[in-house]
Amino acid sequence: CEKINNMNYSQNTIKIYSHYINEFISNFNLLSRLSSKDVQKYLNEYRYSSTSQQNQVISSIKFFYEKVLGKKYFKVDYNKNN
Repeated sequence: CEKINNMNYSQNTIKIYSHYINEFISNFNLLSRLSSKDVQKYLNEYRYSSTSQQNQVISSIKFFYEKVLGKKYFKVDYNKNN
């Protein structure tokens, strides 16, 4: 993702974000109609292997939602993700 490369993230962060963003995108047909509720549902259903992975997935998708799609910030309900 070109936006990630332009923001001085480390190569490891770029790799991680790209992976989780691509995984996320593959679950939706119309990204233009994507809502914060869709994102929350995706995060609730994701099978995290660790707290670290949970943080990476959430950060990746938040970056994509806000910086790439240009949508307003969504608040993640962390209690449902544990």
